[in-house]
Amino acid sequence: MALIDALIDDLASRFKLGSIAAPLTREALALIVGADGGIAGFLDLFKRAGLGGIAGSWLGQTNPAPLTASDLEKALGAPAIDSIAHRLGLALPAVSAGLSYALPRLVGLLTPNGAIPETLPAEIMGFFGAPAGNAPGGDDHGHADEVKKIRTRSVAPGWLWPVVAVAAVAGLGWAVWPILFPSHPPEATTTQSAAPAAAPAPAVAEAPKPAPAPTTPSTFAVHNDNGVAVISGAVHDDQTRGSILDALKGVFGADKIKGDVAVDANRTSAPWLPNVRAALEALKIPGVSAAFEGETVKVGGAIVDADRETITASLKALLGNGATIGGIADAFAGVEASANSKTATALGSLQTGFTGDDLVAVLNQAMFSFPYGKADLPASVQGLLGDVSASLKKLPPGYQIEVAGYTDNAGDPNAMVALSQQRVDAVRDALVKGGAPADLLVPKGYGGADPVASNDTEEGRLRNRRIEFHVLKKPSAAPAAVTAQAPAAPASAASPTTPSTLSIDDDNGVANISGAVHDDQTRGSILDALRGAFGADHVKGDVTVDPTRGDAPWLAHLRAALDTLKVPGLQAVFEGGALKLGGAIPDVDRDKIAAALGSVFGGGVAVSPLGEGFGTMTGGEKAATTAPAPAAAASVTPAAPSMLSIDDENGVAAVSGSVHDDQTRGSILDALKAAFGADNVRGDVSVDPTRADAPWLANLRGALDALKVPGLKATYEGGSVKLGGAIPDADREKIAASLKSVFGEGITVASLAPSIGEWESSANARAAAALGALKTGYTAADVVTALNLSVVNFATDSAAVPESVIGLLHDAAASLKVLPQGYVIEIAGYTDNTGDPDGNLVLSRQRAESVRAMLIMDGATEDMFTAMGYGAADPIDSNDTEEGRLHNRRIEYHVTKTP
Repeated sequence: MALIDALIDDLASRFKLGSIAAPLTREALALIVGADGGIAGFLDLFKRAGLGGIAGSWLGQTNPAPLTASDLEKALGAPAIDSIAHRLGLALPAVSAGLSYALPRLVGLLTPNGAIPETLPAEIMGFFGAPAGNAPGGDDHGHADEVKKIRTRSVAPGWLWPVVAVAAVAGLGWAVWPILFPSHPPEATTTQSAAPAAAPAPAVAEAPKPAPAPTTPSTFAVHNDNGVAVISGAVHDDQTRGSILDALKGVFGADKIKGDVAVDANRTSAPWLPNVRAALEALKIPGVSAAFEGETVKVGGAIVDADRETITASLKALLGNGATIGGIADAFAGVEASANSKTATALGSLQTGFTGDDLVAVLNQAMFSFPYGKADLPASVQGLLGDVSASLKKLPPGYQIEVAGYTDNAGDPNAMVALSQQRVDAVRDALVKGGAPADLLVPKGYGGADPVASNDTEEGRLRNRRIEFHVLKKPSAAPAAVTAQAPAAPASAASPTTPSTLSIDDDNGVANISGAVHDDQTRGSILDALRGAFGADHVKGDVTVDPTRGDAPWLAHLRAALDTLKVPGLQAVFEGGALKLGGAIPDVDRDKIAAALGSVFGGGVAVSPLGEGFGTMTGGEKAATTAPAPAAAASVTPAAPSMLSIDDENGVAAVSGSVHDDQTRGSILDALKAAFGADNVRGDVSVDPTRADAPWLANLRGALDALKVPGLKATYEGGSVKLGGAIPDADREKIAASLKSVFGEGITVASLAPSIGEWESSANARAAAALGALKTGYTAADVVTALNLSVVNFATDSAAVPESVIGLLHDAAASLKVLPQGYVIEIAGYTDNTGDPDGNLVLSRQRAESVRAMLIMDGATEDMFTAMGYGAADPIDSNDTEEGRLHNRRIEYHVTKTP
């Protein structure tokens, strides 16, 4: 039974199932051969679920792609999976993952050469007849109740009859029966003939044998799915089951329990039962999983290390020395420690003269993970923070770095903003205490804004609870030029001459904003006020920081003013001491709003109408613009360049910017609507008389045709155009060439940093540095950690390994080939969700195979690697953006077996 044994070992290692891997394999086989119609009938279940192409790809394959959990449930139904979980005493996610992996492989084993056989392979027959080992319930393969019926009344389990039917049709006849249940042949065709065999029974004088003592430990698994307890397990009797359910309802609530606990008389008593109520209180952290089995309790799940340690300590105190408390070896265990170890190594590798950008790139690899709902820095990061402080002290004066805190979207949004602020304050205070300059760091909490992953999954929510570092301000590029001026020059140069601006467009309850203000404190106050008025999820755009801007006299009353400005269609532009109102609202409403704002601001801010769209103005507004005396023109001499930013979001142009007058704004919007369509232009361009003319305006319409590339970002500023976004470098270069021919020498065309190539190069440089920093005695896990920093950016629809990563793979092979035998590393390929799902599975597998072949060609041992393609499964970023899809097209490395 080598093939089945290999699969059992694979399941046990990959999913940490231990002795439960064999019973789970039997359950999976029972699903396949016990289906109505046998193997063909089992495949029909997937065809009826719309998954025929996936199921058909398993035939004859020894290493097919696993199912997704949703496809498994779609084909088999949740009750079938839940029933197996109860019989095995496993958590539902573990059973779902194991079946998703095992079923395709078993179909492949049962269908050699890609055809459904007429007879079941001998190995499968032997496996059904073999003892179940450590399966729950002894040798009943997890079907305790059914097998007990067979032993006492010769009644076959429900899943067996289709197996027998398939066997009969396939020529196996009743030969299957003695293999499955050797001591119980099928009943005779008449009940009369069976009677004489029973007659000798009264002559037997032996006393009845006592029932065997229970030998299988009671199990109980609970997973906190965002406040809902998902449970499974098996215990000795109904009283124990009732006590567990009562405790669960008392902790989570009666309507927050999913799943059940089975009763199995062969289970031993549950030693943890008296303390289960208190233990459950320690498990009220979303994402945590706990598995109780006999004297052992294991803790894991999508939780940070600090919470894992706190829960473990609580359970040890509750259950005493008689219980063994351990950890579940899941995908989250050790992630934080690994990330922070890599960060510490990267900090130590920074070259003399590193910049703020270099330092921030390293810091954003770290995980400053706080206990759930708290702002207490865990002790595990204190050492790393000391290293960070030492690095921050080495930066030259003039830098300003934001420490940004984020949460998931669970809970009250305002409370999440407050919690994220408390956390970044704690990080900043620790860094300052360690010697970092206090004026270098700006802490800012953003709550659930700007998620980096889906909040619909536990892993996504864990990733969204994070700390990020951003460079807000850099030292002056040429400080010597200031000292060379006459003594009076520095003062005049530093004096702000351009008024602060803020543009707000209420797009049906969403505030689209732009503007420029003097400093970060003002910017932060504005964003806080906007989020307080519109909600954190309803503010789009940003306000830039420009030290040449003057103070914002309207800032003190902005929050109160925003309540008045929350009118769909209204546009408001704050500029210096003036506020102008416009937009698609009736004049009478505008007059009422202006009157209300007059009372809010008093005489400090002048409220007036804003010139309306596409270059048209009312007579009164025209008069207002021509009324100032000629001498006043000098006070509004344009000092800042006109700006326009365009982001092609799958054919929709998201725009922002600021230009000199309404006529320019109108010309830009006309060009955008002509190029993208009137319904595919979002955002707006504000009017700021201090802006200079737009030298690119005359050729804008022709340029927009070249810019209609999904994922492309273009920023026009003064005499330059900068290109960026999630597009290949080759496409960027073609677009740049087109724009140069459109604009001629009058406009400079450059790149926004970083390009995909720069991002790829940076990632691979970090991976190479990590490989080079491996210390004597390193393991495969250390090499895999380094490799997972890398980016293998395949060309579209290609599985050829790009040249940019060949050198890195060569170095990795050199590190791997000296490791001891016994390691197995999975090379996993993933795609985004565009295109045909089956085609993506094939392509992802081909790419993983290409990387495997490259490593072997460079000297690594062939049997060290498996190559798997998972298509669009398990995205690490949103597939709704070009950047997210780029992140999801990836290669990952996982150690699946150790010596």
